[in-house]
Amino acid sequence: QPDVMACIDAGAKRIKELGGRFVVSLRIAKNGNARWAYLSESTLGDSSTEKCITSAMMERGWPKPLGGEGLASRAFDIDPTRAPAEWDPKRMRTALTLASARVAKCRRGVEGGFVATAYVHTSGRVLAAGVAPPDAESQEAADCLAEAISGWRLGPTGRRPAKVTFAID
Repeated sequence: QPDVMACIDAGAKRIKELGGRFVVSLRIAKNGNARWAYLSESTLGDSSTEKCITSAMMERGWPKPLGGEGLASRAFDIDPTRAPAEWDPKRMRTALTLASARVAKCRRGVEGGFVATAYVHTSGRVLAAGVAPPDAESQEAADCLAEAISGWRLGPTGRRPAKVTFAID
């Protein structure tokens, strides 16, 4: 899909370690237009790239479903240009505890688990973050969480940037 790869290429120019697995889920209306699109799974870790992908899916035309609206999904696996150091998700426990008030504010009562992925600079500053929501209606909460995570300062990563994927329950 050239439109998806254009988003990935743009993101990889900013974050050399950008990569991961994501699943685009869509609801297609009777006329072939997308009613909604979101990443139902993602370890991509960059909300800008994720938004680019969902926007591209919303803008294109789709085959008209037979017999009503349709659901579709497609998985993508993207290899990074440069491999990051992988962090254990347990390293995020303290950060999640310290940010519990902000996390609760972002969730605003949304039930279900979110999956967050972040890239961490060698200095410990979060370079980028992305959050996969539990459903299409929870995208605003996921965006708020990604923005909150982007402001975190974590421990140094060593010689190369790190990537960590963790649950927000």
